Amino acid sequence: ILGNPWLCAGAIFFVTRLVALLGAYSGVARLIESEPLRNKGWHIELGLMWDAAWYAGLAQGSYQYDPSATGGTSVAFAPLFPFLVWLLSNALQWVTFGWDWGNDQYGSLVAAGLIISNTSFYVALVFLIKLLAPRLGRERAALVAFGLAALPLSFFFSALYTEGLFLLLVVSSFLLARSDWKWKWLCASLLGMLASLDKFAGALLFPVL
Repeated sequence: ILGNPWLCAGAIFFVTRLVALLGAYSGVARLIESEPLRNKGWHIELGLMWDAAWYAGLAQGSYQYDPSATGGTSVAFAPLFPFLVWLLSNALQWVTFGWDWGNDQYGSLVAAGLIISNTSFYVALVFLIKLLAPRLGRERAALVAFGLAALPLSFFFSALYTEGLFLLLVVSSFLLARSDWKWKWLCASLLGMLASLDKFAGALLFPVL
């Protein structure tokens, strides 16, 4: 399995995401039990925890600037992730003939966000192994990927957050920059630009590249 980065990353992803899902379900179930008003379903409540609600709101509407508003304003959030969530949410509704994914208001948005984040994180693990294997060997590269996926806070890579997509864009830009491809710097720079649109910290890729 170490010889195939897709299978290796798949095993790491499956084990660590299963543990994260069980822990998340336990926490959200207790939250719903203690706060009965949270009645949108455990998967929707899980998908909208913390800043994820901001991204879902941006995918539904648009940016708003009102410093006096309760909870702050939405201009602090980069646009790429909510745009992709909106795009995939519309595609899912079209493909499923308007199925609400468990909630009329947020179902397709949560499904789209979780698909983007988890797919991005899985591919990022594959590319991370490919990036490190020539320097560390396959076993150590896989160990680094497992260590990253097993971190307690790695559940953010699978949540409706920018982290999974950001990791994919950063690792992809490094992998391209290390290649011998003729157009590597142009494509690595474009990925860096997308990373900056996903999280403003992506601008730090400029001096790194």
